[in-house]
Amino acid sequence: MKNKLLLLISFFAISQVYSQPINVSTTAYTVPQLVQDVLFGSQGNGCVGTVSNITWSTGTNFGDDNGIGYFTNTNPNFPLPSGLVLISGSATASVGPNNTTLSAGNWPGDNQLFDYIQNLGIDPGLNNYNDATILEFDFIPLSTTMSFDFLFASEEYGFYQCTFSDAFAFFVNDVTTGGPTYNIGLVPTTSAPVSVVTVRNSQYNTGCPSVNPTYFDKFYLLPEGLNPNTAPINFNGHTVKMTASTDVVPTHTYHIKIVIADRNDNALDSAVFLGSGSFDIGQVNGITGAVGTGFETVSDFTIANGGAICSQQSRAIQFGSSPIDGATYQWFKNGILITGATTHNFVADQPGVYSVTVTLSNGCQLTDSMFVEFLPSMPLSNPINLTSSNSIFDLTTNTSIILNGQNPTDYSIYYHNTLFDAQNIVNMIANPSSYVGTNGQIIYVSIMNDASGSDCIQVKSFILNAPLAPLNDECSGAIPLTVGSSFGEFPVNGTNFAATNNLSNNEQSCGGTATPLDVWYSFTVPESGNITIETQNNNGLTDTVIEVFSNCNTNNIIACNNNNENGLFARLSLTGLTPNQTLYARIFGYSETQGTFVVSAYDTSLASSDFENSSFNYYPNPIDDKLHLSNNQTIDSVKVYNLIGQELFSKAINAKDAILDMSNFSSGTYLIKITSKENTKNIKVVKN
Repeated sequence: MKNKLLLLISFFAISQVYSQPINVSTTAYTVPQLVQDVLFGSQGNGCVGTVSNITWSTGTNFGDDNGIGYFTNTNPNFPLPSGLVLISGSATASVGPNNTTLSAGNWPGDNQLFDYIQNLGIDPGLNNYNDATILEFDFIPLSTTMSFDFLFASEEYGFYQCTFSDAFAFFVNDVTTGGPTYNIGLVPTTSAPVSVVTVRNSQYNTGCPSVNPTYFDKFYLLPEGLNPNTAPINFNGHTVKMTASTDVVPTHTYHIKIVIADRNDNALDSAVFLGSGSFDIGQVNGITGAVGTGFETVSDFTIANGGAICSQQSRAIQFGSSPIDGATYQWFKNGILITGATTHNFVADQPGVYSVTVTLSNGCQLTDSMFVEFLPSMPLSNPINLTSSNSIFDLTTNTSIILNGQNPTDYSIYYHNTLFDAQNIVNMIANPSSYVGTNGQIIYVSIMNDASGSDCIQVKSFILNAPLAPLNDECSGAIPLTVGSSFGEFPVNGTNFAATNNLSNNEQSCGGTATPLDVWYSFTVPESGNITIETQNNNGLTDTVIEVFSNCNTNNIIACNNNNENGLFARLSLTGLTPNQTLYARIFGYSETQGTFVVSAYDTSLASSDFENSSFNYYPNPIDDKLHLSNNQTIDSVKVYNLIGQELFSKAINAKDAILDMSNFSSGTYLIKITSKENTKNIKVVKN
């Protein structure tokens, strides 16, 4: 018996909840309070969503019923818990149950609503509107959209839903730009205004088909619908809760007019219910991490919340995801104004309290602050600059120096060519233990403490000291080769250490590495039109390529070679050339990057037996100061070269005997070319 009694009490309590009518008051709030405190909720009293110019018109303006009220609701069958009600009759009469017919009111309609419906051409029987209840105000949004929740209720649902309907609209326009007025009280995804003929269910009147039935909610008349005695409102039916919305421009002033009226007469009232606190015109979240930082929702950067900034780094912060149109910004650090910080974002690069004051175009001010902490620096040492005699560096020499005794397994260390790459740990140098660098090049090191779990990156740098690029690195600096009668007559020691790739002459017709480190030589074609240019080994490169060009401004190779019959060193023999033409030879390693070699240009036909067999004599060798020359024929000229082919001295003799003063020459080996008539003689002397 006791259990049956408890069950009966529970059933009675539940039925009471689901039949509880709404409460409506026309005195709990003034109309401005209904807008600012109820419709906007917590937004209405601050800068966010500034509201102004609130006006209204209803029956009380004409000595009739008040069609504006505040409602509260605890009935789960009605989807809005509280808010505003605007009715074409008496607001207090909208309280359930649905046991009377609402047909109150006798005051004028609204011309704007009439013109809007007429222009749509959807109600040919429309003559006028009556009992218009209107609420208007201006607002300034801070976001790019505005929206609010509503539902429509009417006594016309059921018997009259097939033929005509009262009307309501939410008219919006941009006052700042003077833009057109448009209605946002529409059936979702359509351009049709919400009414009993655009949202209906044929279940409650079979005389016409359903239209957008998914947006119709409850019908409180028997036998088709629910028991009217359980209705929370005194209307035959109502729609589901819908959301009116539109795009807006932040900080522009907008005007909205909410209007509802009876069609053609004063009978069968309709109402629109607006959800409390649902009028959303944007709020600024205050200072957070900037977009793209991963801290967009974090309002303080502290060690405790995992948001502290890594040592030597910074983080962008922002007040709102985008600047507010017409607003001015002033940033402060620890209460001190930061000069020049006048945008919606800033970069925090030191610990402290960052704050901002935002002044809107209407004079209203917003403020917020952020506490910023930094993580301590890693216990690391600075790397040292590295020096190499052949431009090849072991960058990892600095790894142990940087770690300064720290456990290597706790850190990840990478080497990079740019600061950006190091800061983002991308494009790591693939061969740090055998890296080909250039003189003065900066290498950046990224260090991450894997053991701390902080993902902090510390960046350090050091400089490479390498040989300077050779003088003949570019074709324009080609070293002239003296053409002899044999390879050994005027050989030149060459190197491509620290050389670069000549991008304007990059045709690889003979193969070899794709981006060779090349050096350049020039030579003059002898009268025979024949010449050989050859490279040989001097314990450096083991495989070479020679390419010959007509000038420095062409990619057209005259000839090339990457080996000779005696090995991998290139030798190129050319015939039928134009005498006295200057040609350019490009030399590089076939597979190796850098090294030394010997190069010589010669024509065996230049060997002259007359000169060789003449009574030519020279002494002493080695010499201290002077070299004596004698010949039975006139010596025309003498030229002195170093071993890399550079001409150091030239003198006309025009005598059979001559003394060459070499006292100003440095100690070393020199090549001397003696010309007598059409014959030449090349000798090698050593200067003490």
